Amino acid sequence: MLSRVLASAQRRMPEAKSGALVLAYHLVGSGIDSAIDISVDRFRYQLDVLQRRFRLLPLASALAASAATADLAPATLTFDDAYANFAEVVWPILRERRIPAILYVPIGFVRGDAPAPIRGTKLRACTWAELRELAREGVEIGSHGVDHLNLRRASATNLERELAESRATLERELQVKVQSFCYPQAKYDARSARAVSSHYDNAVVAGGRRYTGGDRHRVPRFPVRRDEPDFEAFVGSRLWLREAIASGLRQWQK
Repeated sequence: MLSRVLASAQRRMPEAKSGALVLAYHLVGSGIDSAIDISVDRFRYQLDVLQRRFRLLPLASALAASAATADLAPATLTFDDAYANFAEVVWPILRERRIPAILYVPIGFVRGDAPAPIRGTKLRACTWAELRELAREGVEIGSHGVDHLNLRRASATNLERELAESRATLERELQVKVQSFCYPQAKYDARSARAVSSHYDNAVVAGGRRYTGGDRHRVPRFPVRRDEPDFEAFVGSRLWLREAIASGLRQWQK
């Protein structure tokens, strides 16, 4: 019943007239049984739609252009968790099309001293060598923390470690400037956002809304799932109700 109500309400939602679309991906063609694993063919179709309807820009450029008037709205592709699937499957497709992307890296997963962000799978993380090659080829690298912790529950000491150590390690290992952060588990609060703002130029959450300006340390994204039937309507909307509601509920959880 609720799904039908949401679907009906979503159909009545007007298209976005402004703002930057920030998409959140995880895996493409990895073979796991999860809605966040998009098939390669579906991913290629989605890129066709995006290239036709948007200016695909690096994240900072898309945020800066969010209030600008143009025939094509700005959009950015973000990828969470730094699975090797990005280096092996995703980046070759994006590189061929010259589409920029940002990869959010949880350094504990890469080092092998923290659990995988997606539990119950045996997919490996990118190696440091793979990440260096990705960075050399133009992939922007962002931080996804150290241990993929819920920052709302982190002590002051652990919060600072998640933010400062992750950035310092990425910059040292990859010889790049890290300016963006992705809140692990899509959970944040005013305290963690303030802390993030002292270390990073911008940060992304979930939310299902276009970014139309304002707080650069809680930039909303549209998480892409393979069970979303109408991708064109999805990317055209100013608000995706299912994710907006899920994001709101998520922030009430401890």
